[in-house]
Amino acid sequence: MNAKIFISYRRDDTAIYAQALHSTLCRRFPEKDIFIDVVSIKPGVDFVAAIEEAVGQCDVLLALIGSQWLTIPGEDGKPRLENPDDFVRIEISTALRRGVRVVPVLVQGATVPKEAHLPEPMKQLTRCIGVELHDKRFLQEVEQLIGALREALDPDTAATVEGAVNALKRKFRFQRISLFAAACLAVSMFLVGWVGLMDRLFFGLQTQAEMLTVRAGDLFAAKKFSDEIVLILIDEETRTVAGAPFEDYASWRLHHAEVLDRLSQIGAAVVAFDFFFQRDTGADEEFAASITAARAQGTAVLLGARTFGEGKPRIAEKLLNAASGWGALCIDRKLGYAASAPLAIVKPGGLNEPNTIPSLAVQCYIAHRGGSAGEPRTVELRPYERELRVHLPPPPGGAGTTIFPCFDLAWPVRNSQKACPIIARGDIYAALALDLSPLDLIRSRSTSYKYEDFLEETPEPASAVRGKVVLIGHALPQDEFEVVWRLRPQARYGVELHADALNALLQGKPIREPSFLTKLSLVLGSYFLGAFVRTRLQGRRPLWRAGAFAALFLAYFLLAMYCYAQFRILFSLLDGLLAFALSFWAVGVIRRKWFS
Repeated sequence: MNAKIFISYRRDDTAIYAQALHSTLCRRFPEKDIFIDVVSIKPGVDFVAAIEEAVGQCDVLLALIGSQWLTIPGEDGKPRLENPDDFVRIEISTALRRGVRVVPVLVQGATVPKEAHLPEPMKQLTRCIGVELHDKRFLQEVEQLIGALREALDPDTAATVEGAVNALKRKFRFQRISLFAAACLAVSMFLVGWVGLMDRLFFGLQTQAEMLTVRAGDLFAAKKFSDEIVLILIDEETRTVAGAPFEDYASWRLHHAEVLDRLSQIGAAVVAFDFFFQRDTGADEEFAASITAARAQGTAVLLGARTFGEGKPRIAEKLLNAASGWGALCIDRKLGYAASAPLAIVKPGGLNEPNTIPSLAVQCYIAHRGGSAGEPRTVELRPYERELRVHLPPPPGGAGTTIFPCFDLAWPVRNSQKACPIIARGDIYAALALDLSPLDLIRSRSTSYKYEDFLEETPEPASAVRGKVVLIGHALPQDEFEVVWRLRPQARYGVELHADALNALLQGKPIREPSFLTKLSLVLGSYFLGAFVRTRLQGRRPLWRAGAFAALFLAYFLLAMYCYAQFRILFSLLDGLLAFALSFWAVGVIRRKWFS
């Protein structure tokens, strides 16, 4: 028998702990080097002789001491330790006499016995340093005990094992620190992006990333333009045919009255003028009469407004009173390019409906879907939910409320908008990201018509506008906006951009951002992924790391493009890729500085 570790215990006191300790030690040491009476002594072998032999050959004796170790009585009623033939007394006293290392293993809250309570051969036990094993931390504390045992059995091996264990601990510590650093970076960068500091600190970087994502997504998205929308355009040729300069507002309002009469007779559902009728003219009464007549025939007539004051828009009073409703006309530029159009503007005084100004596109949607564009309770902006709710008469078996997500939300607006004076300091401004349609669809013969076509009774326009939303606007150089379409600059007219805004509403798929929690989860996930990949690729060649980085970049790019093309959910390329790159870099710095 060549036992190196001897487990001494009392069956009436610590049998369960002895078996658990034996099982754990057998997973770390050869089983033949662990002595426990139940397993190590074969049937028929002299029990006392086997124990004495094992104790004589062992290197370490583990003396399990429980709460009743001292007091368990023998057959005579006295504590067993007082009996010279007690096996536990023989085991421990023999080990102490031969200079074997004895480790008191304290369980059940026991302590090392005092010298006065021990028989003479065992008094030296009080000077042995014990190890406590608690039920809740049993495995962890046994691992600490194993470390001490390895040192006692084989110092050289212990040093090697200790080095391996320390290396493993360093690895785990490195991973924990890396993940913690990734989490801190993630939260910091998310908050920086959320409050808009990324744009302010880095020259519009966040906005550039969003625009890049949208325009790159347009390469993959299947675009449709609603056949419920018709554009009627006024250009230089129209001015020649009409015989009036654009500054002659009275003459043009007479022409508008004539065209409106024609459209209402044909049966247009909605006619919206993408103009600012700010000045009173002598032709207003006739134009207002045409508006009233058109409404009587079932055609909703909507006007655009650019400024607002004293509780009402700046529109010629007779026209304002005659129209079905009015809406804000505005195109918001970002980095010099048209990027969004308003959904609604809430003036100071609360979120009650009379203070809410819908955009002209929203008013067109309401009128075309059977609502009243002039009804105060139709539109409800909910800034906390970042959504605009449009309440319409419910269809049979359906709900009457449509929810549109707000892509941009300024709450409140800090500065007045020079390009869009209807938005003033202190307002709440909700915007819709422009989802551009292919220009050949918007300017196709079935969608876009010349204004002069409706100054005469011709059969083709008649069939094209019946039951549809008609947007009338200018197609002049001064009304052009620069946009980015499929990564290339392009010029479009303002009325075409408002048509795109209406198109998104009618199709029910406006561009929207992911929710707060989704965005936060994306950033956190990207940071942790960057940390994980960097730690897993530690020691690999730079080419491996570059390849992994490029593969994940491509995977995220394709995922972002898919979400945009299929669901119109805009995951900014900057959020995920910058998170991954920063985490990847930070973990490398941590490795070089503290773990190299």
